[in-house]
Amino acid sequence: MANSQLVVFFGVILSQFIDSSKSVSEQIILIMVTITLTEMLEVGFYALATEAMSKRFQSKTFVEMFNHYEAAIILVSAGFAVYATL
Repeated sequence: MANSQLVVFFGVILSQFIDSSKSVSEQIILIMVTITLTEMLEVGFYALATEAMSKRFQSKTFVEMFNHYEAAIILVSAGFAVYATL
């Protein structure tokens, strides 16, 4: 595996949910199906949200409002970062 985070997730974290007294292969298949379905749901939601946002970004008013909200969020985050380091 090229991604070391996957090795940690599947090898260390996920292994604690497998009951060795039951069929390990059935449990692994169930976990794989669950992860795959969850990932498909997430990607589908992301696609729908992207489509909706692309339509909204065609409006100049929305773009300006979005930029103001994003600037406010960045300022609040920066303020929290400064506060947290004091």
